[in-house]
Amino acid sequence: MRLSSKSHLLAALCAMACSSGGSTGPQAQGSVQIQADRTSLLPGETVQLTWQVKDAQGAVVTGQTPSFLSSSATTASVTGGGLVTAILAGNVTITATAGQATGTLNLTIGQGGLVTAAGGTVSGFGGAIELVIPAGAVTAPISIRLTTAGNPLLDPTAVAGSIYLISPEDLTFALPVTARVRYNPSARPEGLPEAALRVRRYTGTAWVGLPDGSANVPASQAIGSLSGGGFVSVGWAVPDAPCTGPEYRQFDFWLGAWNVSVAGQIIGQSDITAVPGGCAVLEHFRPNGAPVGRSINFYDPTTGKWYQTYLDSSGKRLPIAGSFVNGAMDLINPPGGGTLQERWRWTVEGDNVRQAAATSTNGGQTYSAPTWNGLYIRR
Repeated sequence: MRLSSKSHLLAALCAMACSSGGSTGPQAQGSVQIQADRTSLLPGETVQLTWQVKDAQGAVVTGQTPSFLSSSATTASVTGGGLVTAILAGNVTITATAGQATGTLNLTIGQGGLVTAAGGTVSGFGGAIELVIPAGAVTAPISIRLTTAGNPLLDPTAVAGSIYLISPEDLTFALPVTARVRYNPSARPEGLPEAALRVRRYTGTAWVGLPDGSANVPASQAIGSLSGGGFVSVGWAVPDAPCTGPEYRQFDFWLGAWNVSVAGQIIGQSDITAVPGGCAVLEHFRPNGAPVGRSINFYDPTTGKWYQTYLDSSGKRLPIAGSFVNGAMDLINPPGGGTLQERWRWTVEGDNVRQAAATSTNGGQTYSAPTWNGLYIRR
């Protein structure tokens, strides 16, 4: 059978197409490889993506520009040229598509933001912490990162969950920045009025209240003027005015440097100090081979009671409250009392102090034998 000239032409074209090893675009099983010089950003920061389109055999396909899509345009946007802008904290995936070839890149947007000389507001954790930065507070663009932090001092004066680290830690603002930090009222030190809460900064050795401090009680928010980076928290700050009434001196018999003895054996040491102005008593208990503990103790003239919040390095938190009666400081857990309760009692024994704990099952009418019986012996 003879082929016509038209058939010869079709066969030749088919042979050319079938035998061609060239590639004019991405294949069905190809890929787009996306790169970025960093995959962790803060709101306001940008990063330029680069890419390579490859065919099914892994060969680079030139002249192909993919399209880009963000999995969450409210978290990060991306332009047609691959420029990503971080908007809100969260995780986002950028997808690049060239024909039937695709590739993805995962990005993390952290808490904080980029600030310029024009100023602005940096916030984190759903507005739990906000920094209102005025124009001129920084002289060049700077990224400020906000992270939650542990309790660097095992500090019983802090509101639990309100400690943050502002980075860079060595950042210094040219003008005061307004810091607003929300807090959980139920996590504040036992008996401390909310109106007394302040934003504090950590100096490396102590928490110090920020200038211009106040508490917005309806909003559960503390406010102060911040000068730079580092740790901040909400908590008790030493009042400006001293506490001079005689009731504030009722726990002074516990002040001093002590060895703590149980059943005749020294089990640790404790240092009890008064804060400047005499408005609170601080405990630093260092038992041998056991969790370290700290407490704040203060008198509230509006209730006529003493309050203690005790923390230890194992995570224990013990709030107790009570009164100084007949030469004994009796503090009860739970602070409001109840049918089942535990009483912690401090009494003077010569130059020493006895600390004993006992339980009651009848609302404090009677107590058990001591479940803890420690003697504080002056060092």
